[in-house]
Amino acid sequence: MRRRELKGLQITVLTLLLGIGLAIQSSADRVQLNTSAAVIHDNLGKSVGISGDYAMVGVPNDDTDNGRNAGSLQVFLRSETGWVQHQKLHASDAVGGDQFGTTLAMSGDYAVVGAPRKDDFGNNSGAVYIFTRQGTEWIEQTKLVAPDARAGDYFGISVAIDGDTVLVGGHRINKPMADAGSVYVFERLGNSWIQTAHLTAPDATKFAYFGFSVGIDGDTAIVGATRDDEEGLDAGAAYVFVRSGIQWTFQAKLIGNNTESEDNFGYAVDVDGDFAIVTAPKNKGNGAAYIYQREGTVWEQKRNRIRIRMIPIDPDGAASFGTSVDISGETAIIGAVGGRVGQDVVGAAYVFTRNEPPFWNQHTKLTASDSNGGDQLGYAVAISGNEVIAGAPQHSAGGLSSGAAYIYEQKEDGTWIESIKLSDGETASEDQFGISVAISGNFAISGAQQDDDVAPNAGAAYVFERSGSLWLQRAKFTADDAKAGDLFGNTVAINGETVVIGAPGVDDAGPESGAAYVFIYSGEEWVQQAKLIGDDTSMFDHFGTAVALHENTAVIGAHGKDEATVDAGAAYIFVRNGVSWIQQAKLTHQNAVPGDQFGHAVAIYADNALIGAHRSDATGPDSGAAYIFTRNGGTWSQDFELIPNDSGLGDEFGYAVDLTGGIAIVGAPKEDRSEPDMGAAYIFVETRRAWLQQAKLTATEAEAGDEFGAAVAIHEGTAIVGAWKDDHPAESRDRVLEPLQIDKGSAYSFLRDGLTWVQKRRIVASGTNRSDLFGASVAIRGAFAIVGAAGNDSAGDNAGSAFIYNPIDLGFRPADVPFSIDPTSQSLTTLGHIKHTMIFQNYPNPFNPETWFPYNLAEQAEVTVKIYDIGGGLVRHLNIGLQEPGNYQNQAKAAYWDGRDRSGTRVASGIYFYTFTAGDFESTRRMVILK
Repeated sequence: MRRRELKGLQITVLTLLLGIGLAIQSSADRVQLNTSAAVIHDNLGKSVGISGDYAMVGVPNDDTDNGRNAGSLQVFLRSETGWVQHQKLHASDAVGGDQFGTTLAMSGDYAVVGAPRKDDFGNNSGAVYIFTRQGTEWIEQTKLVAPDARAGDYFGISVAIDGDTVLVGGHRINKPMADAGSVYVFERLGNSWIQTAHLTAPDATKFAYFGFSVGIDGDTAIVGATRDDEEGLDAGAAYVFVRSGIQWTFQAKLIGNNTESEDNFGYAVDVDGDFAIVTAPKNKGNGAAYIYQREGTVWEQKRNRIRIRMIPIDPDGAASFGTSVDISGETAIIGAVGGRVGQDVVGAAYVFTRNEPPFWNQHTKLTASDSNGGDQLGYAVAISGNEVIAGAPQHSAGGLSSGAAYIYEQKEDGTWIESIKLSDGETASEDQFGISVAISGNFAISGAQQDDDVAPNAGAAYVFERSGSLWLQRAKFTADDAKAGDLFGNTVAINGETVVIGAPGVDDAGPESGAAYVFIYSGEEWVQQAKLIGDDTSMFDHFGTAVALHENTAVIGAHGKDEATVDAGAAYIFVRNGVSWIQQAKLTHQNAVPGDQFGHAVAIYADNALIGAHRSDATGPDSGAAYIFTRNGGTWSQDFELIPNDSGLGDEFGYAVDLTGGIAIVGAPKEDRSEPDMGAAYIFVETRRAWLQQAKLTATEAEAGDEFGAAVAIHEGTAIVGAWKDDHPAESRDRVLEPLQIDKGSAYSFLRDGLTWVQKRRIVASGTNRSDLFGASVAIRGAFAIVGAAGNDSAGDNAGSAFIYNPIDLGFRPADVPFSIDPTSQSLTTLGHIKHTMIFQNYPNPFNPETWFPYNLAEQAEVTVKIYDIGGGLVRHLNIGLQEPGNYQNQAKAAYWDGRDRSGTRVASGIYFYTFTAGDFESTRRMVILK
């Protein structure tokens, strides 16, 4: 049961630099639920384009109605007041996994969008879509595919357009040999696009990845081959082609003057007139870019005033310089996702300008005004006139790694300023999803009392259904008469296929008089069945501030009811008769006094109701009390007043309550045991003649201010108690002490053992941070428990989350896998929260002729697999590239080896070893080839 009133809460994040060197409690894995407005891991900004009054940003991991990671493209339009979100584009035949928007190029009224993981001709065969502008709207004009498309081509991994000519790269195309790569040229004839050429490297080799990057200007094209081995393994190269009439011919092969193994020269390329830029983001560890100028038919590498290659002049330092590039006239922009601001690796873009004689010198470093570590600003860049757009796909704008893009403008004095930040309009910020939670059977529900979809703070609630190991969102509830400030979802209850939702801000009977709504599952959908209001509800009653449900009986709390005296409080019993709900009773407690707030917490089971009055002065000011009522026929009467054996003033006993067959749990979050507001919870059991205290529950790790007991739940022999204000010790990351995580929150599980209750686990959700308030609400029924974190920022600032756990035997064990809500399809998809990077045994093993290397990544990293023979000789170097955190264990994602050496020859039977490297992680395993 949820029990912490956060009505209208604006959470303040406190940052206290306290040097506490304690180890943090290990966190439990979980299933994470978020509001459907979340845009978690969408990675908006992985591709960008700008042309005239239009800017486009790719969102390759957007989960649309077409499936997870189907992808989309956000179109922004310049208006008199600035840039506004204008249109959202999808592929006409989109399906999950396409990653439409991975690459993007714009020219005039045309946009070219790559979907390299499109599966039309097998896994990752790839496709490209061309959009054209009609008026102010962009429409799909055609879809391009390779005429000889096959699985694994990644057609669309790079795109470029100039006028009526489009280049499309497929770096894994097996022509003329394995993974040699190639590029297709298309030209527009009327409204049709016709393939006119197929470019390959004149000295093509296996695994060269020709086509990984492309650029075009007029009759000149440039193509990157990031794994060309002429100057060493994966040193890289670039190739220039020129057009004469309709024929394209090879003109030059470019290699940096100091290019060496694993530089990946050719990672990004562009050309403008007689100047070309080629990047090598691994050169000398931090990356470099190289400028070439054409004189006649010869391309010469140029220098600036100081050095032959371009590197950033930056006291903060920058890694991965050359992640992206664009050149236009006398200006070049180069992205560096490893760019630093102080000690934070946030990403940057560097502006270079051409002077006379033709030197290229750094002009400006562009960073984001709201940058955070890991944003990866500069992942993609583009120039149009005096404007630059740079993508930051890992920036958490509307949710974790939702992504953003930034537009910079050059002023008349030559300075560059950030003019606007572009992000997805979808956000769940301040929704407070998880403020209330409930669970019953295969259904779980979470309230989001400040959801703004209908009106500001009108509120909403979300229902999820368990399907095997998944929890799928089935419905989003809003009131049929919703208004601003209703706070619908402040409390929720569920029993079977009936849901009750409190809305204490409803004004029907006066300001904040309150209401509650009943929804039922009818056939295949949830529908509103009733709206409940007490027969004497009036202003500021806050009817609906607590709700509970068992079978056909609901109890609704109204802690602000002026029953005999101000804020004494009341609770109302409603019963269902057919499809109607009728008020059966109004409950108040004997000897009520002002401010008792009876009804702040409610619970019901069969013919017993439990009502909390946490401000009751039963044994002293605000000591609190709880009351048991029993139904006899249709009459309810107060039977017992529950007061703990050690009741003290200010304990607020009764702040949270729950009830199951013959067992009650009552929270006292302000109980002072040894320090102020540590909190406690009390177990009472029913005997033949009374309810007796059986146990007092406390947290073994309790500290002052934790407010353990602010939320409680009980089912059979298991209880869960929230400590939503639990502070967590500082963490040390890279030798920098992080601030104390104030109000991060915890929850505790207890198991009954005979007549005693034993704490089994302190639950700390991984991924939660300061002010997340994990434990603000809890519920448990059957095999699952749910814990709310109303201040969690995963889906936006204070958007909130809820976490589902599976309590088994002696303690909570994680439910099957971690999940996160899809923003548009309303289904749960894998979040990919991985605690530790690891490499697993290859499969199959032994094998012939191919095998896969499954692995997990805890954080973004460059991944490589090196294969050695039994004598230690290098057989093959698999450069997987930069990978996002997640699970790479199935064949579609695992690293793959075709059983061939560097020359393309199949290796012999025998024992081999593979070394997996991901950032600082490295591990070696053994494998066997049998033929």
